[in-house]
Amino acid sequence: MLRQLRKRLYMLYFNYIRKHYSANVFLFSSPYGCQDNAKSLMDYYQKKGIITYWVSKKRKLSLKKNQLFRNSLFLKLILPRVKICFITHESTDILQRIPDSILIVNLWHGIALKKMGYDSDIDKINMRLNDIKNPYTKNNFVISSSNTTKKHMQSCMNLPHDSVLPFGQPRTDILFNKSYINFKKSEIKKESYSIYKSIYLYAPTFRDSGSPGEIYKEVVNSFIKHADKDDLLILRLHPREKSEAKKIGLLASNIITSKYSDPINDLLVADALISDYSSIIFDYMILSRPIFLFTPDIKEYTHYRSGFYFNYENIMDGAFIFKHSFERQTWNKDFLNDNYEYPSANFLHTKNAASKIYNFFNSYY
Repeated sequence: MLRQLRKRLYMLYFNYIRKHYSANVFLFSSPYGCQDNAKSLMDYYQKKGIITYWVSKKRKLSLKKNQLFRNSLFLKLILPRVKICFITHESTDILQRIPDSILIVNLWHGIALKKMGYDSDIDKINMRLNDIKNPYTKNNFVISSSNTTKKHMQSCMNLPHDSVLPFGQPRTDILFNKSYINFKKSEIKKESYSIYKSIYLYAPTFRDSGSPGEIYKEVVNSFIKHADKDDLLILRLHPREKSEAKKIGLLASNIITSKYSDPINDLLVADALISDYSSIIFDYMILSRPIFLFTPDIKEYTHYRSGFYFNYENIMDGAFIFKHSFERQTWNKDFLNDNYEYPSANFLHTKNAASKIYNFFNSYY
């Protein structure tokens, strides 16, 4: 009874503020820390002088006055002034229930290679897509990386054509800025990795089945055996695999886990990327640096995920693919001296994503 009364009183407050004050506040959130497309877009909005807040589940962030906490009283007080919630995963990362008058725009968190959502048998079960808690029904708009990937986002979330906007990923905007890339890479290397000549980034996808530890160890053991002592291997495993990353990182002094919550700094400083089926591959393609893919479980993984949206070898054209064992020539420095062309980068990405998103919603209503 008391709970229902509180809800009614809050909605009276919400509707009054909504009616008498302008909605000029924008909320941003991502579940694994202040990063990804939401953080990049928030930076753009802040440069425009717009009121923004980052909504977090954790209190240990360095955003000071720009930080709110999920389901907090202050968040609920400011909610009537909110125009749009920009998310990368689910709307519940901001609030359990967001009133319908507030737009929810899902920026998503990468270019899908594996099938997901309604296109994946396992996701339909695990995500309870036939349930009222289906997270996809909460999105007013979803942003795709390009016109090519728009149809995949429509299909996997069962959305109408007009709800998916092919404006690109804000996090990749800086990857197209060559002068910034060179400056930032030099700055990061000087500040954190000055004793190393070559830096390799190992960023495999998260596998929600099987035991990927042996796959990870084969890459790491190859590095220990064949790479030079002044080379560095940065491990960037999924946040749910922190214990696995720490365990592997103890195997050699020149193997470390990533120190950044946001992967952009890792991408900028890495001379080469090692991965498998992760969407980070598509971001790294923009940099025209070598990519090595270790895929010994591709048949099992493809079957488990109900397939891929692309032909794997075609979409990864330009990368080195190892299907059976991780080859020692990966650590040959000659690979690092060339410029690599990845045709996929030309049609998977859209430049100036943040400005496209801002301009569209600035005139939306």
